[in-house]
Amino acid sequence: MDGTPDGGRRRTAARPADPVRVSLPDPRTGYRVLAVMCLAAAGFAALFTLVTTAADSLHDVDAVVAVLLTVLAVFELTVAPRLPDGLGLDLCILVGIGMAAIGMLRVHSGEGQMLVCLGLLGLGVFTAYFRPRARLVVHLTLACVVVVGGAALNRVLSDSPLDLVMALVVLVGVSVMVSTLVERLREVALRDSLTGLLNRGGLELVAAPLGASAHRTGRPVTVAMIDLDAFKAFNDTHGHLAGDQLLVDAATAWSGAIRTGDVLGRFGGDEFVVVLPDTDLTQADELLARLRDSVLDVRWTAGTALWAASENFYAAIDCADRALLESKRIRIPDQTTGGSGPAPEASTSDAVPDQQSRSADGVGAARTSPDRPTRQ
Repeated sequence: MDGTPDGGRRRTAARPADPVRVSLPDPRTGYRVLAVMCLAAAGFAALFTLVTTAADSLHDVDAVVAVLLTVLAVFELTVAPRLPDGLGLDLCILVGIGMAAIGMLRVHSGEGQMLVCLGLLGLGVFTAYFRPRARLVVHLTLACVVVVGGAALNRVLSDSPLDLVMALVVLVGVSVMVSTLVERLREVALRDSLTGLLNRGGLELVAAPLGASAHRTGRPVTVAMIDLDAFKAFNDTHGHLAGDQLLVDAATAWSGAIRTGDVLGRFGGDEFVVVLPDTDLTQADELLARLRDSVLDVRWTAGTALWAASENFYAAIDCADRALLESKRIRIPDQTTGGSGPAPEASTSDAVPDQQSRSADGVGAARTSPDRPTRQ
């Protein structure tokens, strides 16, 4: 790949005071929601303890359930968020299913068992929203086992097969429906409708935990910004539909060229971002060379920067973008004056810059793809 025209010298990129960004959801939201659900259930259980008589079958377990749910809510707010990969949520859901199993065995009325099924439905909807589909399948399977097993051992619902079937259909049907809707909404919110790649919000959502994990282990993370050369001129010459197809073709080819674990997204317009975990600037050059070879009829310029542990995702993108702009500003003079013509031939004698880690003050490495004609 061509080196920077300035002989490989890194340029210090100033940081924007307040970059425009998409707000990430608070990772503790799920724990808080589940804690509120447990406290609400505990309140109802305590209320039933006060208003029911000793002869009522619910009275035997209401007080214990209220205490256990309160303890579970405290656990969800304090200890569970510290567990990795959302395991705290899964553990709390499993505890809730276990309590429902006890309820199905101890409650000797159809109304009581239906109330337990309602609690399982709440857990199913929560799991459908906050957990991946694979985890939902596991939790739903356990919940169905609880309902069927409880009805078989404590023959209340089993005496009314229609009620049992309705409980299972509602539990599974509503949970799967919510999961499907949530997945579709996330696709719309986080995916670019043209290329199918992650959009800006999706990039931030995926890259933030990836970067945090890499920084905890001290492994390098490189961010690359790619910009198609003379894209406006291509649109003006061939039409916007042809330009759209060019973007789709490039995105498809690059998606097949990146490694498992790399993150590719469309940042906006004709700009793309690649987040490369466990990758330094030298290795990033090798990946960009693969991207170059995957699309032989598209010319583009790239800027790369190491993502420092002390900076956020948008600061790293800003550094890579400034490195890209500096390289394009020198290599393609027309771009600085508003011209939209094809880029001039770049000299093949430019030296490839020495590979160095970017310092914390934001020095970036500019990279460009070898010049080749933009699709005609």
